[in-house]
Amino acid sequence: ITANDSTSLLYAVQTFVQLLNLQSVIKNTNSNNSIIKIPSIYIQDWADIPNRGILWSYRSYARSNSAYMRDTVELLSKLHLNMLFLTIDTTHDSDSDIDNQPTTKIYALDEVCRRHAVELIPTVNITSIHQKLPK
Repeated sequence: ITANDSTSLLYAVQTFVQLLNLQSVIKNTNSNNSIIKIPSIYIQDWADIPNRGILWSYRSYARSNSAYMRDTVELLSKLHLNMLFLTIDTTHDSDSDIDNQPTTKIYALDEVCRRHAVELIPTVNITSIHQKLPK
């Protein structure tokens, strides 16, 4: 496996692991060793679109379940999606306030994103803030 940078190497390894899961044959020998047979292939790949992302609403379930968010970022990386637009939306939270957003969780999520070559782009839903302002 060769790559031009660390992100390309990450994607190449993820693709290789997918191929192993789909195309490899494991045989056990008499001496309790395993032999893995992989078809000989050559892949030359690059991203046609440099930025591939998803829009995600950061509501109460996502805020309360850090493991779920980490797993989601790992999946995005495996799918070669490299941008996560995280909309902070308090419209549907009964007693939530934008000032009480857990910034430490956002920073932790950003670190997970960086490790998986996903750029975290937080945005705030202005409509939800406007609805909470005094009339």
